Amino acid sequence: MTDRQSIEQAIRALEGLDQAAIDTSLAALRQWLVSVKSSKVSSSAMKGERRHVTVMFADISGFTAMSEKLDPEEVRGMINGCFERLGAVIDRYGGHIDKFIGDEIMALFGAPVAHENDPERALRAALDMMDALEEFNRQHANKIPKPLALHFGINSGLVIAGGIGTSQRQDYSVMGDTVNLAARLEDLSEAGEILVGETTHRLTAPLFEFDALKPVQVKGKAQPVRVYRLLKAKAVTGGQLRGIEGLYSPLVGRVQEMTELKQILSHFYDGQGRVISVTGDAGLGKTRLIDELNRRCVRDGRAQWVDGRAVSFGEEASYLITRDLLRNMLGLDLDSPAEIEEATLRAAVDQLLPDQFAETYPYLAHLLDIPL
Repeated sequence: MTDRQSIEQAIRALEGLDQAAIDTSLAALRQWLVSVKSSKVSSSAMKGERRHVTVMFADISGFTAMSEKLDPEEVRGMINGCFERLGAVIDRYGGHIDKFIGDEIMALFGAPVAHENDPERALRAALDMMDALEEFNRQHANKIPKPLALHFGINSGLVIAGGIGTSQRQDYSVMGDTVNLAARLEDLSEAGEILVGETTHRLTAPLFEFDALKPVQVKGKAQPVRVYRLLKAKAVTGGQLRGIEGLYSPLVGRVQEMTELKQILSHFYDGQGRVISVTGDAGLGKTRLIDELNRRCVRDGRAQWVDGRAVSFGEEASYLITRDLLRNMLGLDLDSPAEIEEATLRAAVDQLLPDQFAETYPYLAHLLDIPL
């Protein structure tokens, strides 16, 4: 077991005890955990490198009003508790907290550790941070005179990443125009808003819904920049995730692979179940090949195609891909009202399994987080 795993296990064990008795222990463990995470930055990364990174600035408003009502020690505890919850979300999506600036968080997705989908991770983290803050407000409603609110600026692009500081002390961070624009977007955002730059929007448009705002003039830019307001995540149902939206180009080559897939599809149509595994290095066209199979399946009209995604940042969520498949099969959006979800699931179970409704519906409702 690694140092980090040992610390996280100890924290989970302590959190189940009396909170008042364990605050000191938890604080020490969490500080140790931060130091362990920070030590993961390699010496080579500290030397400086050019990287494509998604930068997030998140500002919390409402602490000033809180400080007027509460004792300074209580305010400090509330701020730390809030940052802790928000930081846990960033960590879950593979982000790196660069620094805390007053009541603001600067986080990086893509440095020091890069993932293929860092822009997506940043936006999903922002949405979940909104939810985490709402829960924090509910739990501390008796102490908070006015609910705390978040607003974000998120931008993707090239940065210089590495050690920044003096010869005596250097901290890992990033600098560049990408960082500056993310900070400007946060300044422009209002409470409850997540504003993103054009590059972030282009890289994530198939996965999220946005409002396109009027181009705005920001400090440091000669021309107005395009800005988008993030609304919500889409329920991905086999739409185009890569390439140019609305533009289809025929698949060239891959004759052997497509022949094998067509044969498997014909067996499936005959009622013989099959499992297909497509593996290969990044960039070889795995997604394109599956898209072509999807097109053929839809064109034949003999089967229903349902997508589910097993994403790395969802590894702690039980049955994630099963839930994704089921929601897409039922046509449920991620933010569908609870009454719509309940009615849709009831109708589907009643149609497909009328004799097993009593034992099947509660299980599926629990799986989809539909209240019973």
